[in-house]
Amino acid sequence: IVLASGSPRRRELLKLIGFEKFDVIPAVKEENDGGETDPGKAVVRLALSKGEEVMERCGKNSVVIAADTLV
Repeated sequence: IVLASGSPRRRELLKLIGFEKFDVIPAVKEENDGGETDPGKAVVRLALSKGEEVMERCGKNSVVIAADTLV
Protein backbone atom coordinates (compact mmCIF):
# COMPACT_ATOMS: atom_id res chain seq x y z
CA ILE A 1 0.00 0.00 0.00
CA VAL A 2 1.32 3.43 -0.98
CA LEU A 3 0.06 6.77 0.30
CA ALA A 4 0.52 9.39 -2.44
CA SER A 5 0.75 12.22 0.08
CA GLY A 6 3.26 13.71 2.49
CA SER A 7 0.45 14.85 4.80
CA PRO A 8 0.97 13.78 8.42
CA ARG A 9 -2.81 13.89 8.91
CA ARG A 10 -3.42 11.42 6.07
CA ARG A 11 -0.80 9.08 7.56
CA GLU A 12 -2.57 9.37 10.89
CA LEU A 13 -5.95 8.59 9.28
CA LEU A 14 -4.61 5.42 7.66
CA LYS A 15 -3.24 4.26 11.00
CA LEU A 16 -6.56 5.03 12.70
CA ILE A 17 -8.40 2.71 10.32
CA GLY A 18 -5.91 -0.10 10.90
CA PHE A 19 -3.13 0.28 8.33
CA GLU A 20 0.15 -0.06 10.20
CA LYS A 21 2.51 -0.68 7.28
CA PHE A 22 2.45 1.47 4.16
CA ASP A 23 4.89 3.46 2.08
CA VAL A 24 4.67 7.21 1.67
CA ILE A 25 5.51 8.49 -1.82
CA PRO A 26 4.21 12.04 -2.30
CA ALA A 27 3.31 13.25 -5.77
CA VAL A 28 5.79 15.85 -7.00
CA LYS A 29 4.34 17.37 -10.13
CA GLU A 30 2.59 20.72 -9.95
CA GLU A 31 -1.10 20.55 -9.14
CA ASN A 32 -3.41 21.65 -11.94
CA ASP A 33 -7.19 21.53 -11.68
CA GLY A 34 -7.52 21.96 -15.45
CA GLY A 35 -9.69 25.04 -15.01
CA GLU A 36 -12.47 23.00 -13.40
CA THR A 37 -15.01 25.27 -11.69
CA ASP A 38 -16.87 22.55 -9.78
CA PRO A 39 -14.91 21.99 -6.53
CA GLY A 40 -15.95 18.34 -6.26
CA LYS A 41 -14.79 17.56 -9.77
CA ALA A 42 -11.56 19.53 -9.24
CA VAL A 43 -10.71 17.49 -6.12
CA VAL A 44 -11.34 14.21 -7.94
CA ARG A 45 -9.22 15.32 -10.89
CA LEU A 46 -6.33 16.37 -8.62
CA ALA A 47 -6.48 13.16 -6.56
CA LEU A 48 -6.50 11.00 -9.71
CA SER A 49 -3.56 12.94 -11.12
CA LYS A 50 -1.55 12.42 -7.93
CA GLY A 51 -2.43 8.74 -7.78
CA GLU A 52 -1.52 8.14 -11.41
CA GLU A 53 1.82 9.91 -11.02
CA VAL A 54 2.78 7.85 -7.98
CA MET A 55 1.56 4.60 -9.57
CA GLU A 56 3.88 5.23 -12.54
CA ARG A 57 6.80 5.48 -10.10
CA CYS A 58 5.99 2.54 -7.81
CA GLY A 59 4.44 0.06 -10.23
CA LYS A 60 1.02 -1.18 -11.17
CA ASN A 61 1.10 -3.98 -8.56
CA SER A 62 0.86 -1.41 -5.76
CA VAL A 63 -2.32 -0.14 -4.16
CA VAL A 64 -2.06 3.65 -4.26
CA ILE A 65 -4.20 5.88 -2.05
CA ALA A 66 -4.40 9.50 -3.20
CA ALA A 67 -6.55 12.39 -2.03
CA ASP A 68 -6.86 16.14 -2.34
CA THR A 69 -8.48 18.94 -0.40
CA LEU A 70 -9.71 22.33 -1.56
CA VAL A 71 -10.33 25.18 0.82
